[in-house]
Amino acid sequence: MNLLMQACPGLRLVSTSVARPVDLAPQGQRGIELDNDALHERVLGPDWRAQLQAKAERAAQRGAAPAPEPTVRTRQWVLGADAIDLAVLAGQRALAAAGLRASELSAVICATSTPPVISASMTARIGKALGCDDGLSNPVCFDVRAGGVGALLAWFTAQGLISQGAGPVLIIGVEAASPFLLPGDIGSALLYGDGAGACILASDGSQTESFLGGMSGQSALQGVSTTIPGQLPPTEAVMDYRFHKPDHAHLADLSRLWGRFPRELAERFAPACARVKHFLPYAVSPRQMGIAHEALGQPEAQIFHELDTQGCLGAASSLAALHGFMSSGRGQPGEVIALASAAGNGLWAGFFWRLPD
Repeated sequence: MNLLMQACPGLRLVSTSVARPVDLAPQGQRGIELDNDALHERVLGPDWRAQLQAKAERAAQRGAAPAPEPTVRTRQWVLGADAIDLAVLAGQRALAAAGLRASELSAVICATSTPPVISASMTARIGKALGCDDGLSNPVCFDVRAGGVGALLAWFTAQGLISQGAGPVLIIGVEAASPFLLPGDIGSALLYGDGAGACILASDGSQTESFLGGMSGQSALQGVSTTIPGQLPPTEAVMDYRFHKPDHAHLADLSRLWGRFPRELAERFAPACARVKHFLPYAVSPRQMGIAHEALGQPEAQIFHELDTQGCLGAASSLAALHGFMSSGRGQPGEVIALASAAGNGLWAGFFWRLPD
């Protein structure tokens, strides 16, 4: 049975934020922004043009179509930093925008697929860095590991806590994928960026409905998903602990999932969906976003994404896109937006949110 989240009155989106590698202190020294030429040289070496030319000639001899131009034009990668560093900065910015201290939060929830620590809670370290009290008044800090859907499931969890009387909840989505990429894997390198997005949810004590409904579920997908195989470190086979690409069967099944679950979401919450003006899907490719947009059934709704300038940010994608959208000024008071995400593990989630008047 799918997880259904009915309309919830009294919720308020207090603030949003993002953090990118070049923002980390000292600024410009713990992150790098790469256009496609710089990335090719970094991954393949100084003779990358000759390598690509030779590859294109071999493909032409086989009768294969030329490789398409990359969708992502720029992305940022960490240098000597990790997901915790990015998450802390995003959290600090969300707190500053809200005018809150960490000790005033009831919970901190962080979603990631690229944690720098294996044991214990990554979020507990984030909370400490944000300045939570040392006593028993600390907000509860815990991780969510659900791939690219993690931030939306963290959002659902935050709503549940708030509906039971909890105070403000800080939600963070973060990825530092670049250290996990296989050396020489130019396709993955072109796609993935590092970064964090965050937001704070709270109750405003009113009966106004901002959250208009959402749902989540899981579908068993065929084939081999995007994964990090092998034993966890410490191990001699360090190279096994890197991202491996999904196979064609899995990608085809994932594409079919994108064509199904937004339709289910739209049918379950038809009145809210009919009012959608902007759609913020998890962004991997224009084709994937187009499939999701068609399945949502609101052709007039405008897709908002920043894939071309940020790359795929995994668990950070939804919150980073939300911040970009809120900062863009495109949304008008009272409009409805939709967020949706599906992960390689078959998890999916989406919801409808009404902007304040």
